[in-house]
Amino acid sequence: MEEEVIGKIQRQTDMTKSEIREKLIEFNNDPMLVIQSYLGIKTNQKDAKTLKKSDINKEMYKQFRDKLYITPEKQRY
Repeated sequence: MEEEVIGKIQRQTDMTKSEIREKLIEFNNDPMLVIQSYLGIKTNQKDAKTLKKSDINKEMYKQFRDKLYITPEKQRY
């Protein structure tokens, strides 16, 4: 079971197995919190338990848009 979770996290990040194990211990074996931590999405562990899955997805996509969106003024030519 643990190897399956580690595999899922590795497909979403470029973390090593040892880093993933450390983060899983830190985040009480919650792979979503490990991936969110890697992506820089700030969530409180207590709040994450009470958030609905749709709320988490909305926040993740908001963070993706914020990181990936580059305005024309910020582009380098």
